[in-house]
Amino acid sequence: MRIMSREELVACGRGANQVRQEEKGLQFLRHPDAAIDYYGEYGPYQRDWAQHPSGVALEFYTDSDQLHLEIVLSPAADAPAFFDIWIDDQFAGSVGGAAVTEELAQSFWLSVDGERQERLVTLYLWHSRQCWIRSIGLDDDASMRPGPERPVLLVLGDSIARGGNADHPSLTYATLAARKLGMSLHNCGVGGHVFDAASLPERPIENPALIYVAYGINDWGRNRDIGEARAYLERLRDLYPTTTIVVQQPIYRKGADDQPAQPNEQGQLLSTYREALATLVAQMPKMLCLPWQELFPRDASMLVDSTHPNTAGHIVYGGNVACLLRGIIEGKQ
Repeated sequence: MRIMSREELVACGRGANQVRQEEKGLQFLRHPDAAIDYYGEYGPYQRDWAQHPSGVALEFYTDSDQLHLEIVLSPAADAPAFFDIWIDDQFAGSVGGAAVTEELAQSFWLSVDGERQERLVTLYLWHSRQCWIRSIGLDDDASMRPGPERPVLLVLGDSIARGGNADHPSLTYATLAARKLGMSLHNCGVGGHVFDAASLPERPIENPALIYVAYGINDWGRNRDIGEARAYLERLRDLYPTTTIVVQQPIYRKGADDQPAQPNEQGQLLSTYREALATLVAQMPKMLCLPWQELFPRDASMLVDSTHPNTAGHIVYGGNVACLLRGIIEGKQ
């Protein structure tokens, strides 16, 4: 078996700010150290969540018949862990499962017709536990070269942006939207988070083609002032002076968008917060705001609770985001 080298794995990584060599293996991290330290101070779970490889993928060309994975994962109570494999931009299957312990060793057949040929393999890492790549093996005589360099979609947001409650890492709305657009994803979503300028101590990535911001539902739920969003967006604009930034209004929330609409503890309706956010974005240079009604249906069956989309919800959401962003991208050309 031909074991991919550290240099090869790093060259194939997509969606990571840094790669650490640790005793458990290679860890692909979305955030710089300063941001991880910030999340460690922010809350008891955020430091761990910030190190989940949401949206991270390894992408490479190979003519190998098999792919052998050895992966170490952080412990989890319910312990699901799916690693999705796409071949030539088509879903081919998954390794892992609904009850995975802290180690995974599994092989996957890349060749389906017995004819050996070079294929583009995309391996999406599980987005809801920390992961370390111990090794990736190919056939002894297999070729391997990194996948294409695509324009990058930078996504900033909370647990919904991170992909929470999607059953597969390749089906989170942000991953799905980026794939439909022919882009690589850099996902900086962290569960429970809000508009906070301090969460951007530095650029998470150097040159994204487009930035998508998906905060607001936690801000409204915690009675936070719209001024926090202003400070965040001003900081983001300072970091990326010329990049187009798209800000979405918070999507449908059960109760808050039903009749009678439930306000937050300060009596503010979610619709009022959305309007304030849209007004703010309109005042910012080279920023656009996407209306919530065009992103996600007013359908509680697509939520796992009052707030978070299930897998079907992520699929619908991601398709809508891709459609809207495509219009923005084509409008720029």
